[in-house]
Amino acid sequence: MVISWTLFVYSVVSSINLWPTKDQIQQALPFETRKNYPYVRVIVDCMEFEIEQPANPQTQQDTWSTYKNTSTAKGLVGITPNGIVSYISPLYGGATSGKAIINMDGSQSLIELLEDGDNIMSDRGFSLDSKYTHLTLIHPPFLDRQKQLSSQQVLQTRIIARHRIHVERCMVSGILWRSMRFIQSSGYDDNPEDPQSWDPLFPRAIIS
Repeated sequence: MVISWTLFVYSVVSSINLWPTKDQIQQALPFETRKNYPYVRVIVDCMEFEIEQPANPQTQQDTWSTYKNTSTAKGLVGITPNGIVSYISPLYGGATSGKAIINMDGSQSLIELLEDGDNIMSDRGFSLDSKYTHLTLIHPPFLDRQKQLSSQQVLQTRIIARHRIHVERCMVSGILWRSMRFIQSSGYDDNPEDPQSWDPLFPRAIIS
């Protein structure tokens, strides 16, 4: 009964469209974002939380997080430039990289929602595949072969950090954490007799 009710509530909540139109984003764009990054559509980060260790060996491998040193579920979270949650991805095993999740296409993916000319803001852990030429990823600059960042790069890093703080606050607040735990509890089925027993709400890990 509890599982049936959980699945019902999830089906209702997941049908709500969080994704605002480009016009809505532009109308609510904060002054600083409009000045520095006027085409940012979404600010993203990954959220990861511990789950019970699966019995299936393949599932254990797919959910193992080297960062958390335990089995985890991971999802991509997106907010608008003015701090409203606009996207929550399906959950994936902890071995799945943030780069892999952001580059996934198809139903429920972030890529399918974005339009030509959209900018995505992230930390350094993300990158876009070269095939997505119509999109731009904005993240803090890398050192590459430099010994230290230039003064301009330091300024750019600070500006991006000021914009990204909103998505980090959303995750720290616990609201998204509880929501994603709820999704995980209704979407994962570990069957040791069937190595392919992954519910569509909790797909197989993709590590690349």
